[in-house]
Amino acid sequence: MNQSLVGRESFNPAMETAMPPSSLLKSNLQETLRMLVVIDMQPDGFPLARSVLRQVRQAIANAMTSSWLVLIVEFDIECAGPTDPAIMSTLAGYPYWRLVKKKAEDGSLEVIEAATEAGMSTACPVPVFRLAGVTTDDCISKTAHGLARRLPDCLVEVITDACCNWQGARFDWKQFSRAANIVLI
Repeated sequence: MNQSLVGRESFNPAMETAMPPSSLLKSNLQETLRMLVVIDMQPDGFPLARSVLRQVRQAIANAMTSSWLVLIVEFDIECAGPTDPAIMSTLAGYPYWRLVKKKAEDGSLEVIEAATEAGMSTACPVPVFRLAGVTTDDCISKTAHGLARRLPDCLVEVITDACCNWQGARFDWKQFSRAANIVLI
């Protein structure tokens, strides 16, 4: 990652290239088998991203403390804009992160590909995907279910206070359909 781009007001993660796999210490990542997946925290296209920015940054800080892989997933449509600069500055200097572009609401395939390219095994022992971002009932739900379906032996955790949808705090988590390997935390 080009350190000179991080933290600048003009930083544009869309212009940043993903970290090459050789820059990741694969042995450390394979030991944890855990990754934080931050979805669509692009406030230009998804203004709700601002409402959970603090919680998402805390989730990133927690993942960094434990040397987890952090995947920053962006919806690859022009109107969405870049990931919030505060998130990118939180990741400054952290070696275990990747920018992932997705073309649809379900980003599970792109997440699995990025994790594999980073040296993470998606086989047993059980990998854990922890999700945060926006929007709960669309991209979060579809990516969570896509991961659960594609990797039935994985565990998908959804951080409820680091997700938001159009209903905001009124979202009824009882309505979030869950596969057997999806848990709300």
